Amino acid sequence: MLLKELRIGDIFAIEGANSYPKLKINSGYVDIRDGIVNKTGNCDDRKADVIGVGEIAIAMNKSQKCPIHCIVRMIQDAKAKFMA
Repeated sequence: MLLKELRIGDIFAIEGANSYPKLKINSGYVDIRDGIVNKTGNCDDRKADVIGVGEIAIAMNKSQKCPIHCIVRMIQDAKAKFMA
């Protein structure tokens, strides 16, 4: 799937980078880890895969030793802030 084909609210990784989860929003996407908004993402032709919390947890535990409850909270916070 391409980035521009994602639906609003999808959690995804660009080109297999599961430790850098993104949230698709109306105006582009948000990096869930740091809250940076990319407003050019709606016309992006890069490969993107919809991913779940488990896939994010596995990737982030390997790279940053981030416990799953922290990952769930990051996702909840991003959705509350950018999907409201």
